[in-house]
Formats: sequence, C-alpha cells, structure tokens
Amino acid sequence: MKIDKTAGEADVTTRNSGGWREKAPTLRECTITFKMLFLAGNANVSAIRGAYLNGSQVRLAALTDEKSSDGTMPDVGSEGVLGDFPITRLTMEVYTHLEQGEKSATINCLPGLGK
Repeated sequence: MKIDKTAGEADVTTRNSGGWREKAPTLRECTITFKMLFLAGNANVSAIRGAYLNGSQVRLAALTDEKSSDGTMPDVGSEGVLGDFPITRLTMEVYTHLEQGEKSATINCLPGLGK
C-alpha cells in the first residue's frame, strides 16, 4: 500500500521578499495505491469493481493499525487515511504460480467529494 499526500503551491513573493521567491501550500491531495488478490465472488472485490464501473465510492481504511470500533476514524496510534473514495484506476495483472493462476489488481483512488 502507498499513501501519497501532496499540496499545490502558490507564489506569494512580494517586494519585501528580499529577492527570494516565496511559496505557500494550497489545495492538498491524497492518492492511495494498493494491490489485492482478485478472488471470484469476494465481497471486497465486488465493491471495488462496482465502484470503478459505476463511478461510485467505496469506504476504505488505509491505516498503519486498526480503525475505531465504529469505523469512523483511525484508532489511537494508527496513521493513514479513512474515508469514501472513488476508484480512479483498476489494473488487472495475472500471475501464474506453480499451483494455480492468481489474479491481482493494482488500485488507485482519490478522496471523494465532500470527504
């Protein structure tokens, strides 16, 4: 799993900047990328695929530890992102193992509107 948080930049240089360009952060963005096994009939797989195909959102918890018991926030000591996300990329990869062929997917998602 990879959580990438970035912020845009605005040039706030003034004549009082002493010849140095000054910048300030603007809108922030967070992208989560993760891989999962694509197992036929799995509810999580169905939710991810459905969110991608329908343009809807799915609740994801990309955390270093547990989420709270009500599922609304990271638990004490846990870091990461928890919220409703549209799935913006769904890449299927098929791996052939000695025992069986397995499918996995790489998923990219961004926080949804109002989250």
